[in-house]
Amino acid sequence: MSMAEPAGPADSPLAGIAIVQGAIMLFVLMDVAIKTVAPEVPLVMLQAVRYASHTLTAMGLRALLGHAPFAWPRKPGIQAARSLLLLAGSFAFALALRDAPLADVTAVNFLGPLLLMSLAARILGEKVGWHRWAAVGLGFVGTMIIVRPGLGVTSPSALFALVTACTFAVYQVLTRRLVGHDDALTTILHTGIAAFLVASLLAPFFWVRLPLSAHAGMAGIGAMSAISHYIFVVGYNRAPASLLAPFTYTQLLWAALFGVLFFGDLPDFYAVLGAAIIGAAGLGVIFIERRMRAEIAKRADRP
Repeated sequence: MSMAEPAGPADSPLAGIAIVQGAIMLFVLMDVAIKTVAPEVPLVMLQAVRYASHTLTAMGLRALLGHAPFAWPRKPGIQAARSLLLLAGSFAFALALRDAPLADVTAVNFLGPLLLMSLAARILGEKVGWHRWAAVGLGFVGTMIIVRPGLGVTSPSALFALVTACTFAVYQVLTRRLVGHDDALTTILHTGIAAFLVASLLAPFFWVRLPLSAHAGMAGIGAMSAISHYIFVVGYNRAPASLLAPFTYTQLLWAALFGVLFFGDLPDFYAVLGAAIIGAAGLGVIFIERRMRAEIAKRADRP
């Protein structure tokens, strides 16, 4: 089986969980790079270069794996909507950070998995058991313990953070809708195209002269974006969106680890407690899913 043609939903859910974890780790590494580059780069310029590099990297991945660099999608409307949702979420997240601490914005942003769970049940028709709802709820509790938010729900920053959560939840659902229509390489190519086209129209009004190192950093962010989103799409081809939702909370664990490695930010007691709750929620889903599959297999073997 080639990477360009990942298995469908019938493949191992545990493989999907592991693959999505790899993508989430790269997402956090990309955030580290953005935090390093962003202070000297206008936001619109950063997004334009990022999505240009994303698109070129996706074309390179296609060529490397034996495909034509460009391909028309079977679902162009969904592909364009995903790309624009991702761009909107990027802008909204940055706007939320202008007037609120990162921890508070992150707390609101982690409403996304709860929204994803509801959307997966209503739009995708996935069966969502009590254990998955419980895992998402525990993950959210762990998140609140870690970030200890104080953001007012009526403030502009809270609204921008909520927009980020909503856009990414719908982005994930649309990613799942593409299974069986466009392969992962086509999807990841078109993840960047519409975003680049819109950002490039705005970029000339915000363009500034920067050193070569800044341009290299922005291009690197785009390349990481393409690779991490490709891995993310492959993961969603392997497991239901509602099963993967609780595991998106591990982004906080990766952020804590990389915070120590890159910025010397040591987690406090509440961060450790919250991380333990998040980990327990994820492991609980794995354990219950395995028990349920074992019971189904036993019933199928009975005469």
